[in-house]
Order: sequence, then structure tokens, then C-alpha cells
Amino acid sequence: MQCKAHAYTCDVSNENQVEELADKVHREVGDVDILINNAGVLPGKPLLELTNKQIKKTLDINTLAHMWTIRQFLPRMLERGEGHIVAISSVAGILGCSYLVDYWYESF
Repeated sequence: MQCKAHAYTCDVSNENQVEELADKVHREVGDVDILINNAGVLPGKPLLELTNKQIKKTLDINTLAHMWTIRQFLPRMLERGEGHIVAISSVAGILGCSYLVDYWYESF
């Protein structure tokens, strides 16, 4: 069995960049068999010390980015009747931690 892996870089919190990259991947590689989502940030401050921008960035990267990438690749997988998506999460979804409210709330 021959396997190939390809890695691409984009700002996964930016829905337009994810869409553009997905188009590029489909042009260069063709159909994707496995999509692995593994992006996350951790400001690690108490909630009252976080800026709105930091909270939004955590939500955009740790949660919404999964939605943007899955939405781009899942339709072709469904059309083909095959494909796999691995969405890596965190133990923080099971066990809360002090001073990690911004990270913990989106890890469920």
C-alpha cells in the first residue's frame, strides 16, 4: 500500500483562507481521504484578564476552525462515500482547569 501525506498552512480561523486552501488542495492533490484538524491556542489567563480579542481568537481557532475545514472537505467525502475526519480535541473538555476558562469552555 502506498500512502502520501500533504501538509498545507493557512489561518484556519479565517473562513475565506480555509476555502481558498481547500480549492488549492483539490486542484493539486484531488480528493482528500483523511482530514486531520489539530489547531489550538491557549492564552491561559483568568477570564477577567482576557481581552475580547483574545476570547474571540480562542473561539475562532479552537472551535470554528474545525467547522470551516470540515465544511470544505466533508461534501466530497460524502459524494464519494468514503473519507475520514479526525477532529482532535482536549482533555479540558472533560476536566476543567483554573485560569483556563477561555480554553475550557470551547473544549466540550
